[in-house]
Amino acid sequence: MSFVLSSIARACLEACPYKSRHPIMVQLSFNRHPGALQFLRENPEWINWEGLSANGDAIDILMDNLDMVRPRFLNMNPNVVKIIKDHTDLIVPYYLSANESDEVIDFLEEHPEFINWRGLSGNCKAMRIIRKNIPMVSWKDLCYNTDMEAIAILSQNLDKIDWPVFCRNKSAIGVIMANGLERLDAACWSSICDNENGAVIIQNHLDKADWARMSGNRGMIDILSENLDKVHWSMLSMNSAATGILMNHLDKVCPEMVSRNVNGKEICDALRSLGRQTYVDFSNENIFKPSDSGCI
Repeated sequence: MSFVLSSIARACLEACPYKSRHPIMVQLSFNRHPGALQFLRENPEWINWEGLSANGDAIDILMDNLDMVRPRFLNMNPNVVKIIKDHTDLIVPYYLSANESDEVIDFLEEHPEFINWRGLSGNCKAMRIIRKNIPMVSWKDLCYNTDMEAIAILSQNLDKIDWPVFCRNKSAIGVIMANGLERLDAACWSSICDNENGAVIIQNHLDKADWARMSGNRGMIDILSENLDKVHWSMLSMNSAATGILMNHLDKVCPEMVSRNVNGKEICDALRSLGRQTYVDFSNENIFKPSDSGCI
């Protein structure tokens, strides 16, 4: 199937000065839609190799251009094993170990010489390796790990927890509440405001609220809807759970930020109908349509 850019996206590309291309190149290169990859094959001058190296659906392009691959970003690619199994010189152990792909975890089990324990300790898909190697664990990085087995290990080693990091962990709310909120400092409270499950704690401690962080947190929508006078509208404009609020307050929406909102199409359409300038996020798969759809 062949794809084309939406008329709005195409117009944006055509009007883009050469010196302003970089952000669009990055977004296009991260975009996994078949239309984006088709466009980049046909227009390689729009490729950003950092973004494309991390794109899980771009392996064929990367295999044909190994000299252009950016190893750090390649090691974040969920399909990286297809390349590194024959090109181990491209391995960057920290980023590979943080990669949550099942294929990567299998590869690391077979090739433990490539494990970086900081990267692996925070990897929620790597518990079958972590549980066998507790002495090797980086405790700070384990605090990022959202797997409940990691949370259980940390709950039995409270003295090893990095609390500002742990308070950002969406799976850690029970342990945080059970072990005394009095231990939390300002950095911990900021982390809770970032935590998508943190509303259950912060709702009773709004004096500790970081409203900018909360405005971008999809898990805080109920609190935000009751405190619109404290909302940071630029951050809320990116919040994928805030469509209802934003549609009712279009005058406060930040067009550039809402373009990055995965659920922002309805809002952008509404802004355009009011004559407001809008932006195109070229990492959004919705900018491509089948060429025979009649809807471009």
